[in-house]
Amino acid sequence: MSDGKKSAWDHYRRWNKISRIAQCVALPTWIGLVFADSLHLSQAILFPVFLLCVFLEMPARNFRCPKCDEFFFFKPFGFNWNFSPQKCVHCGLPKWEEPPEKTEIYPIPRKSAPRPDPAIAESARLKNFLTLVLRDDPRAIGLKLDSEGWTAVDQLFTRAGKYGVKFTPNALEKLMGEDGNPGFEWNRATQRIRAIQI
Repeated sequence: MSDGKKSAWDHYRRWNKISRIAQCVALPTWIGLVFADSLHLSQAILFPVFLLCVFLEMPARNFRCPKCDEFFFFKPFGFNWNFSPQKCVHCGLPKWEEPPEKTEIYPIPRKSAPRPDPAIAESARLKNFLTLVLRDDPRAIGLKLDSEGWTAVDQLFTRAGKYGVKFTPNALEKLMGEDGNPGFEWNRATQRIRAIQI
């Protein structure tokens, strides 16, 4: 248990003793104020003494719970009939008991996702591009296909370049060599290419 938590009850014990002494002084002082004229007592002296007693009672009465840091003996917006509860009226911590130590919970370090291989990412991007312009929407880059879906490779490179896609013969050769690439057919003799409908 940390020293800060232990000193909370030590602090309360000290002020509780002072509060009991103040209560013993406050009662006769209040009686003296009520009967000051008949007892020939000076209210100018008794009233400051009474205020001092009230002030000295406040630290013990307003003691805060070491566990929840709320007022131990009362709720600010509720009437508490038990003027000396044996447990916190907020969290239920028994009087004089030390709160359990708070366990520091550290987040589990998470491994960052591995960065994709740039070559693989580029290959996937080009494959998606070919699927789009050779099968799904050739008009997206103004590409013309014949009745069987064939188009000139040079025309493909030219139209792709105008739309910001860098497509070269080496990139096409590499793409077509990956796993046989069944999605496309490249006729090297005529330098034409088309998508295979799967």
